[in-house]
Amino acid sequence: MTTYPAEAESALGFDLVRGFLRSQLLGALGEASLSGMTRATTLDEVRMRMGRVAEMQDILQRQSGVPLDGFVDIREVLARMAPAGAYVSGAELFSVLQVCVAMRRLHDWFAGTQYTLLRAVTKQIVVQRGLERHIEATVDSGGAVRCSASAALAGLRAALRHRKEALRTQLLAVLRDAHTRGHAAGTQPTVRGGRMVVPIRVEAKRKVKGFIHGMSATGQTVYIEPAACLALNNEVRLLQEQEHREIVRVLRAAAARIRDRMDELRINLHCLGAIDLVQATARLATRLNASVPRLNSSGDIDIRSGRSPALLLHLGAEDAVVPFDITLGDVVRTLVITGPNAGGKTVTMKAVGLLSIMIAYGMPVPVHPKSSLCLFDRLMVEIGDNQSIEQDLSTFSARIQGLGAMVAQAGRGMLILVDEIGTGTDPAEGAALSQAALERFTAANARTVVTTHHGTLKAFAHRARAVANGSMEFDSDSLRPTFRFVQGLPGSSYAFLIAKRMAFDPVLLARARALLGSARDSLESLLHDVQVQRETLAAKLKATDGRLVRSRVLRHARRKTQGTSPPKAVKRRPGTARQVQRPAFIKVGAQVVLDGGSSAGEITAVEGAQVTVAFGSMRAKVAADRLRPVRRRRPDRPAGKASLSDAHAALDLRGFRVREAIRAVEKLIDTAVRADLDAVQILHGKGTGALRTAIHEYLAKTAAVKEYSSPQVNPGVTYVRLE
Repeated sequence: MTTYPAEAESALGFDLVRGFLRSQLLGALGEASLSGMTRATTLDEVRMRMGRVAEMQDILQRQSGVPLDGFVDIREVLARMAPAGAYVSGAELFSVLQVCVAMRRLHDWFAGTQYTLLRAVTKQIVVQRGLERHIEATVDSGGAVRCSASAALAGLRAALRHRKEALRTQLLAVLRDAHTRGHAAGTQPTVRGGRMVVPIRVEAKRKVKGFIHGMSATGQTVYIEPAACLALNNEVRLLQEQEHREIVRVLRAAAARIRDRMDELRINLHCLGAIDLVQATARLATRLNASVPRLNSSGDIDIRSGRSPALLLHLGAEDAVVPFDITLGDVVRTLVITGPNAGGKTVTMKAVGLLSIMIAYGMPVPVHPKSSLCLFDRLMVEIGDNQSIEQDLSTFSARIQGLGAMVAQAGRGMLILVDEIGTGTDPAEGAALSQAALERFTAANARTVVTTHHGTLKAFAHRARAVANGSMEFDSDSLRPTFRFVQGLPGSSYAFLIAKRMAFDPVLLARARALLGSARDSLESLLHDVQVQRETLAAKLKATDGRLVRSRVLRHARRKTQGTSPPKAVKRRPGTARQVQRPAFIKVGAQVVLDGGSSAGEITAVEGAQVTVAFGSMRAKVAADRLRPVRRRRPDRPAGKASLSDAHAALDLRGFRVREAIRAVEKLIDTAVRADLDAVQILHGKGTGALRTAIHEYLAKTAAVKEYSSPQVNPGVTYVRLE
């Protein structure tokens, strides 16, 4: 995956993910792996990375982690040893030994485990047992070169030790004599300038024959090398220089051994850093309660119970982040999200992008495991104010520049995210440019998510093929956003409602409504009514579920007690499903309301079961059974009560759009369950298969459905058995 612009990852919140990973790393080698981390280019690579993380999570659950003690960064040490003849100190040589031991332990630990993917990483480690033994024989844990490192060094150190003892004996004799005469300033010899000397009081410096090598800080003591000790001091100094040369020779020899293994050691260090990064990623996955979703390269996005990783890391509590469901694919390629300010539009859109980036890096993500996410070829993002003083670009000019780049490159395998599309200029012109861009994105088979406040884009999303509305819920009673995302419904800005509840001047509010226009006001009222009705239906459904379950349990209990077989489902031959009858009030010019709302619209066209209704300047094409006459509004039927006559055992959906078909199937199954039917038939036709696929996906997620199938001899019909 490639990204545009360069700061796309940061704009989507991936910096928070990187920051958490960095906090979990054990050392600089892991940080190097994090800095060099690249996005995968194939699904196989993504699966491999996620598999490694899953194995590491299992290790962390079973024990504290993998053996990574002695994990130090020796890259700079190796770099200084790289030139021929170079060497490093004994302490630095010992650090190389520590890393060699750590690499061997890590290699051997995984060699005996079932973690095949991680074992494939550590299998690349070349165990340096011979090098370990050589360094162990050369230096001790303090970095000092051992006497046993060479025979010459052992001989020199023995001679040096003997001459130092003889020199010390002579110095002590001189010091005792000076002390007897009151000239000494101390009781022990010391070293000045690399030579052994005795401390003498400054006023007695001429009383001791020898060479002065310095004076104390107080000026009260001079340090004299006695003339009698000159020869021994010279011998000691000569032996010390010979010892140093031999130590350098030994260290050079060790460095040469390491230089011969330099490439292998660098590979080993890379493996250590990679394991450190995998361990940090596993801790991230645990922190996010993440899972491995189904993966695809077809552009499908089916996020179920997804949460924003950035919000989870920022807020620190899973319960504080509201989950969301979003579906994009060939049927719906473009999603237009609307709703009130600070309602979560941008957060939801950015979450889609951030989840996609994490997938590209092979990281588990906070979604339901049955979710499906795509490895996109390219991710293009336009978020925030990109005003540029250096390039003399206004906010709108900068955004148009970014939008133009997206238009030029739009195609399959691309995910496009635009926040507040069309802002920064005249609203009408901005909306028109935005619609034109969205039409191009959709036609090019890109997957697109945008946020906006433009009402015309809501209407566009409603009527355009492969484009859908989405909205963020808003509690109109408390005037607070719920941060719940709803796909398929446009959102309202709730500006007038909020102003009214905030005691805004009613005269000015009325004037604002008049300036806005009745058509736009009717649309906002319609959106509000739809939201209220949806909340009411959700509450009724929740209350009904319990009664439905109890009813079904009792029905099965009666069957078992009476010994009777369950009633058979109504049988219909495929292709003879009952056609939907159009109500008599459905005719051009009739005043109707949609789904029981309060905003009236006028029917402008009738095409079979499809009716076009005008709500002010907005036109909607809906199924006839969703409309009610203004003059005869039917009261809601009490939840949970349905008769057999209300339940259609078969449903003809040929010619329906996907969203309308799914709503009809939902209604069919709900009514059939209430009427205690065991089976229903859905006639959707063959066509391209898109409608059948969408219906089957819905049935697979519906708890009331026991099983469903389409026979090969007649794939245009789906037979559904109910629980």
